Amino acid sequence: MHFEKILIAVEDSPHSFEAARAGMQFAQKVNAEIAIMCAVDIGVTISSPEVIPTPIEVINVQRAEAHNVIEKVKTLFGGAHNIHEFTPEGDPREEIIAVANEWGANIIVVGTHGRTGLTHLLMGSTAEYVVRHSKVPVLVVPLKSLG
Repeated sequence: MHFEKILIAVEDSPHSFEAARAGMQFAQKVNAEIAIMCAVDIGVTISSPEVIPTPIEVINVQRAEAHNVIEKVKTLFGGAHNIHEFTPEGDPREEIIAVANEWGANIIVVGTHGRTGLTHLLMGSTAEYVVRHSKVPVLVVPLKSLG
């Protein structure tokens, strides 16, 4: 199998940056095209009762944060690579699958919180969803690899 296009899904968290580092290293070793995506989870914004600003103001802040996360990953790990960027809006789990399909990724790289038990059951797992629904291989980088 050839890995010519690697999609790295990120968010603003240590496990996500570890996954980005691993994905960028892998892409460099196989000389692959790289895309980084950070989804804007508008469902959380619209349904959050503690939100005081208007939903559109919050979404605009989230859009800016998504771009900042991508820029941080590019600065930390990107080197001289030409990197594609995606900041889709919606459920991050579904958006990762959609971007991978639309861009034609050969592999997806995601991080995982490493939650278990009730926390995992209640919060779900983006990585698990992506593994179950992806048409291409998924490289899951666990949080414990930070240590």
